[in-house]
Amino acid sequence: MLKQNLVYVRDQPEQRTSDIVATAPDHLRPLVVLLLKPDLLLVRALCEVVKKGQIEPAAYSLVHIFETGGRGMELITFLIGLEFESAKYHNTLFRDNTIASKALSVYNTMVARDYLAKTLRPLIHALVNSKCSLEIDRSRLGPDEVLEENVMNLRAATQMCLVRIFRSVDSYPLACRFICHQIMSRARKEVPEVPSLPYSLAGTFYFLRFICPAIVFPEKFGVWMDPIPESVRRTLTLLSRILQKLAQAEKSSKQSDVLQPLEPFIQSQTEKRTLHQFFDLVATPPVEDDIKYVMVIHLLLVLTCEYFVEFYCGHSVNAKVCSLFQRTYHNCPARRSKCVLIVGSHAGNGGQHSRQTG
Repeated sequence: MLKQNLVYVRDQPEQRTSDIVATAPDHLRPLVVLLLKPDLLLVRALCEVVKKGQIEPAAYSLVHIFETGGRGMELITFLIGLEFESAKYHNTLFRDNTIASKALSVYNTMVARDYLAKTLRPLIHALVNSKCSLEIDRSRLGPDEVLEENVMNLRAATQMCLVRIFRSVDSYPLACRFICHQIMSRARKEVPEVPSLPYSLAGTFYFLRFICPAIVFPEKFGVWMDPIPESVRRTLTLLSRILQKLAQAEKSSKQSDVLQPLEPFIQSQTEKRTLHQFFDLVATPPVEDDIKYVMVIHLLLVLTCEYFVEFYCGHSVNAKVCSLFQRTYHNCPARRSKCVLIVGSHAGNGGQHSRQTG
């Protein structure tokens, strides 16, 4: 069903393949012809023999050649299958340094670069201009800083980041959503005894190899143009680590883990299966129906029932999310039914609930 909703193969791939072969240097033309053969045997051979130090440039070159030739998704689909065939253990899928894992990262970044900027730039702007401290390592606290306040600030920043990500589903490129769909479907088919594996792999694809690197180094991904202050870089690193834990449903293994103060929040989101629902939404055809809106509203409600602090450029984060709820609710086809939407349990109006009735 998803495949029918996505145009992931470029127009006239035969003509574009001929064009890229014609523009290749004479001494490389036979190699390009072999590389682009429908059986992809040369691609398979390269994946088996390429040295570790050459994996990243090889992956980049393959993605560039096939995408230019209008067959980028064909390559990605082949590499996903190859990764499942060659992995010895399911917990190493797309986590080892392989051409498949690198190619997925390259393709995701290449296709969704504008999406990264649109989704993450407001977050970076808020953190750069915030005067609040988000350091939660006791050894790094300033003389006037209180750990509990910083934990609340970092928790609020994480919630703000997740809300922006959940709101961005419709702008995430359809080709990338189809890749997520393929990974999750293949995991359910190949390793049915591990029901959490599809979500773990989707987390690796979306967070570990895409969102988190762009958060830590936004200037390298075109998200932020100005220098990042050292204190903000530290906050971005902590935020990235939290997202990775959420994506992989990891628990802090040591009491000395700097994220230990946020463990209750991380466990709460894990138990609510917040990211599981997000990945189900990402891998679902982008059809405007009641199910999609219900999932979006539920995901945002899960986040905003938590306590927010006012540090987003001097404005209440909760007020912004309440406004989003109202817009989402009024656009929902199901709003004609007699339902009540309760937004925020700790809104800025003295803790009163904000209601919209149908």
